[in-house]
Amino acid sequence: MADDVRILPTEWVGTSTEVSWGLVFGGNHPKFETHGHLDPAVHTQTTDAGFRIVAQEGRVVELRIVGNFVGEIPAVGLLSADATQLEISGPMGHASYVINGNTMVGHTHYRLHGTQSAGEEYGVGMMELTAKA
Repeated sequence: MADDVRILPTEWVGTSTEVSWGLVFGGNHPKFETHGHLDPAVHTQTTDAGFRIVAQEGRVVELRIVGNFVGEIPAVGLLSADATQLEISGPMGHASYVINGNTMVGHTHYRLHGTQSAGEEYGVGMMELTAKA
């Protein structure tokens, strides 16, 4: 039942460490505009990251991914029945999190499907988040 599912805190903040091929993050491409064909190499970074839950109805979550390298990106999520796992999907990829109280640890996968250089740009990340008090 939806009434039995934990309501998650609204704000989650922490860090994300990414490694990618051709996905150049940060100041060079603040809107996640990438040019893998121009810079075909491995790139890494650690940055502030998180998300804000806009709405939750039972296990279904609507959220905005936020961070200094992405701006604000809409996404959807689904909680496990015991609210210890969260799967998120958005326009650039998906993420899986394990929830332990007011902390989350998870991983992300990025791939820019539908772009001319989709096969040249991809990456993964590890995130550690804490519910904002």
